[in-house]
Amino acid sequence: MKHEGFHPNALTFLAILKAITFLGDGHQAAEVHSQVAGCGLLIRDITVGNALIDMYAKCGSFSKAHCVLDDLSTRNSVSWNALLTGHIKYGNGGVALTCFEHMQLEGISPDSTTFVCGLKACGLLQDVGAGQRLHTEIARQGPSKTDVEISNALIDMYSKCGELTMAQEVFDSLKVRNLVSWNSLMTCYIEQGHEEQALASYELMLCTGLVPNSVTFICVLKACSSVGIPYQGQMIHAHIVKTGLLESDCFIETALVDMYLKCLGIQAAEKIFNKLVFKTRASWNVLIAGYIECEENENGIKCFEQMQREGHSPDTVTFLSILKACGSLKNASKADQIHAEIAKTSLGTLDIVMVSNALVSTYVKCGVLEKAQEAFNKILVKTVISWNAIIAGYADQGLDNEVLKCFECMQASGVCPDEVTFVYILKACGSIKALEKGEELHDLIIREGMLENDSFVATALVNMYFDLGMLVEAQIVHGMSVRDEVSWNVLISGFIYHRLDDMALQSYKQMLQEGFAPNVVTFLRVLKACAGEGTVHKGQELHSEIARIGHLQNDVMIGAALIDMYASFGMLRNAQDVFDKLTIQDKVSCSAMISAHLQFGDDESVMNLIMKAFVDEEELDPVTSSMILNSCAHAGLVDAGQLYFQTMATEYLGVPTLEHHICMVDLFGRAGALDRVFAVIEDMPFSSNCIVWHNVLGACQKHDSLESGRIAFNHAIELAAQDVVALISIRNIYAAANMQDNVKKLEAFRTRNVEVDETE
Repeated sequence: MKHEGFHPNALTFLAILKAITFLGDGHQAAEVHSQVAGCGLLIRDITVGNALIDMYAKCGSFSKAHCVLDDLSTRNSVSWNALLTGHIKYGNGGVALTCFEHMQLEGISPDSTTFVCGLKACGLLQDVGAGQRLHTEIARQGPSKTDVEISNALIDMYSKCGELTMAQEVFDSLKVRNLVSWNSLMTCYIEQGHEEQALASYELMLCTGLVPNSVTFICVLKACSSVGIPYQGQMIHAHIVKTGLLESDCFIETALVDMYLKCLGIQAAEKIFNKLVFKTRASWNVLIAGYIECEENENGIKCFEQMQREGHSPDTVTFLSILKACGSLKNASKADQIHAEIAKTSLGTLDIVMVSNALVSTYVKCGVLEKAQEAFNKILVKTVISWNAIIAGYADQGLDNEVLKCFECMQASGVCPDEVTFVYILKACGSIKALEKGEELHDLIIREGMLENDSFVATALVNMYFDLGMLVEAQIVHGMSVRDEVSWNVLISGFIYHRLDDMALQSYKQMLQEGFAPNVVTFLRVLKACAGEGTVHKGQELHSEIARIGHLQNDVMIGAALIDMYASFGMLRNAQDVFDKLTIQDKVSCSAMISAHLQFGDDESVMNLIMKAFVDEEELDPVTSSMILNSCAHAGLVDAGQLYFQTMATEYLGVPTLEHHICMVDLFGRAGALDRVFAVIEDMPFSSNCIVWHNVLGACQKHDSLESGRIAFNHAIELAAQDVVALISIRNIYAAANMQDNVKKLEAFRTRNVEVDETE
């Protein structure tokens, strides 16, 4: 056009600006802007100026949009609305409200579009005060200004601000309710957790004759998913099919898969998914996440691989789901493959941080700490979640000194710890007896106001002081902090651990006086305290309370604890009575009853109960025999376990397997009979493996046997030089013996592969 000598006019520029807005071409925008200014149209024609503002605002170039606004000789509501609309699009609620105020200061009256933008800004900011002021101003303008579009925006604003009552009042005042009005109200109900009211509103809307659109269906499907109403979800599905939207709207398809997943399970969701006309990345993500939520992690990974074969590239949601599956399966190899995929995928800054954090957590769950640290080091913007992930890795491996080093680095980087961080660090301080660091953390927790407001952190602090043997401090912290059932259970457990059963019982009494209801964990702890203290009357009172609540019928652990308590009182008949009345007599309760009979030297009853627990009406096999031996080990029935082991060859199974020998190692190890442990290993007709020596190391750690621990450790690392379990066990044995130099060498060996001499 220009080459042929024709000059563009205002209409030409309007068309060009509209095209550039659609394409988002920044270079062309600047060139056209220059030409418009050169022609003097910014001064003569407000329409072109408004189009320029609209173009820049929709492209996110707000500095240029504001410059154009400033250059206009005159401005009207359209000029400001173009700017406001752009800021709302990009989530700049605060700037939008400032623009709204400046517009009014210029004496320009807001129109419907202006008010809608202002209300959306209030919703973005969740500023109900500003929203109510706008509402008042709208009402003052008169009914002509309160059109259905503004009313819908009011409903939406109050919804986002959590003001359900106000949203309902606006809706009720509407003379004309369109589809947007109903959709806004239903969205409001769902956002506030009133899904059933949203579904009731849907039914009322249908009665008015309005035809639902995609937004409506997605909304009500989400409501069905949240409350798990399959029959209504299926009715909505049928309605969607009738409207013909199912095959033309991929968002509805995805919502439908999610609804079937939440209401009827993964198989129903899979059937719907397989019938989809358009399988989008979002629908694949829903199915993959569904498999993983149902703990079908391998199917989740297979689904991911099928998604890729069908040409869909993964996004952040996909990666987060698959990394979770890899962690659950401890599949480090698959995690490596996903890591490589992530490196090839272009992700936004926030998405990169989220995925990187998940990657660190995955490697931690897989036990590959070196790779977790490597992934952590590559995170450019380390958040508190990033630090918690790597700290959790070191904590899980028992590297408490490394946990504290990570925490110091985290603080030095300027990242503030959250409640999860404090729990890990407090636990580490308790484990390695780091009193000074623990007291520093205590001060920090007080300054952050967490002691009075966060029971999670306060309970961890109480636990730390118990681990440090500082019982008075633990009690003081408990008294000063916010309390719940968990914190009381920790206090009671701490006293029991330190053999102060009378203090545990006093704490239980105080817990009841403060109005807290005991749970199963509380009863288990207090029954143990009664047994330790020998308070028969209190134990019988607890028995009556447990029976009244109904725990005895529903929890096998409670039954076993009652049996143990009565046995400790020497009341075998009462213990037997509890056992006989149990709804389910399983291995746990049988083991408790076995232990009770053993205390009275009743070997015949012991063997009868062993057979009842494990062999009743089922054929003996190697697995069942292992379970019997394990039960004897856990119940401390050394003689019964040895007797059963000796009779296996002659009466049941032939030569005991390696697994049975490992059970015997565990049996003697738990009892502290380490000489008999080594005798079993020496007499085995098999070569020992890592599991054998892990059991020995565990026994040495429990019974503080340094020399036997060293022998077992040497055998373990001969089989696997980088045996993490063996390294953690010997490290704990050295720590218990106050051999800190050896502890430091072992930690250096684990973290930096430095040579260590375990015989020092």
